[in-house]
Amino acid sequence: MFAATALASLQAPTALAWPPEPLAPALLPLCGAAFYVTYHLVGLRLTVWQRRLWGAFILGLVPALCVAFALGRTPAELGLAVGTLALGLGAAAAFAALLLPLTAFAIHGDSARAKALRARYPEARPPRWDRRAHAINAATWAAYLLGYELFFRGVLLFPLAEAIGAWPAITTLAFAYIAVHLERHPGELLGTFVSGVAFGALALATGSILGPWIAHTLVAVGNDVASARPPEPREDAMKVQLFVPCVTEHFQPRVAEAAARLLAHLGCEVHFPEDQTCCGQPFHNAGQTSEGARLLARMAGVFRVRDAADARDALDGPDGLHWIVTPSASCAAFAQRHPALAPRLRELTHFLAEVLRFDPARAGCAWSGRATWHPSCHGRELATPPHAPALLAGIQGLTLLPLPRASQCCGFGGTFATTFPAVSIALGEDKLRAASEADVTTLIVDDGGCRLHLGGLTALGGCAFDIKHSAEIFAESLGLLARPPRLSATR
Repeated sequence: MFAATALASLQAPTALAWPPEPLAPALLPLCGAAFYVTYHLVGLRLTVWQRRLWGAFILGLVPALCVAFALGRTPAELGLAVGTLALGLGAAAAFAALLLPLTAFAIHGDSARAKALRARYPEARPPRWDRRAHAINAATWAAYLLGYELFFRGVLLFPLAEAIGAWPAITTLAFAYIAVHLERHPGELLGTFVSGVAFGALALATGSILGPWIAHTLVAVGNDVASARPPEPREDAMKVQLFVPCVTEHFQPRVAEAAARLLAHLGCEVHFPEDQTCCGQPFHNAGQTSEGARLLARMAGVFRVRDAADARDALDGPDGLHWIVTPSASCAAFAQRHPALAPRLRELTHFLAEVLRFDPARAGCAWSGRATWHPSCHGRELATPPHAPALLAGIQGLTLLPLPRASQCCGFGGTFATTFPAVSIALGEDKLRAASEADVTTLIVDDGGCRLHLGGLTALGGCAFDIKHSAEIFAESLGLLARPPRLSATR
């Protein structure tokens, strides 16, 4: 009965008395494409929830106002009407009841496609999915999809249906619907086409965008609810031991907290051996190599590594603590000299990129500001090139700029800073001038010693930027740590 009523309505949408302009069939899709490109270009710098509100404005309100004022169209002619209410609500409920169980089944399966869907959805990644997060998520979906349906159905479909006929217009926009979802899994594209046809037919049959909007919102919110379940404890969670260097522990504990929260958020089981001490690097750099070697051997014992073979077995086997991660390039470079530690120990950003395959864009990282990254001298001793710049560049809203004279030492150099203080200060001041030349709000430094040295000079000189570790940037971008006010703004 519903199908017969809908098909009969589609033959003559008399409620939409919209005489199209001669060029409307060509101009409307072109104008629509311009609005959609604008939405995406600006949206790249916004969080998921912010982007939805932006979409409601630029895809819904602005095009509707343009059409209304330029062509003198009423809200009802744009589908902003109750229409055939019973048909719209019934069809929306039926569509959601049919699709939501299929979506839940697809997300929670064991196939490669199900894993891909779980990696993609939900797009928003708040620190935890409590009632407030679900409410904000549902509200932003409702706002965005109201604009979305007004755009695709009200602004584009209704006039095209008058110009070229109902089914040609529906089919044309269904293919356009696929075009804006091409980044999705191929298996989703068929469902996208079917949804586009169904929503278009429902809009024309009821003379309103109300039914498609309700159906679309129910499916989107239901999909996020299904995929945002708290993760169940995993027996196969990657085990990580966090090594916190001396400087980090005593002067920058927030970096250690950021690293621990970030690793846990990404699914790792984080352990902190409480009897860990210095890795021995300061002694080695001061010429006391035997004391440095003794402390490094002690570190291997604390982190339960007997020899190189034991380290390799731990990585391959199901038991034990597999990885050692530290948020310090210099300590990582020194500790990797120990043959038993080298196979298991990674600097944080190397671990994120090489082991976890962390993708900040897919994880929903968003952090606004202009920043530059300082490569520490000891970081160049690591086995692989730095990963921090590529990871930071994937954060939405963060503009990463090159640091002038990046290869120049910051002046810390361990005991060098106390042995040659004048030279150390001069090098540090030049590094801060380079950051100022880059015109940034944040200087990102991933080595505790470099940050301690530059931070002290910054406090004395009153520079117009903050200094942070990339772990803090990632944790703040995911909402795992609150972003404090800029220190430079209060000096």
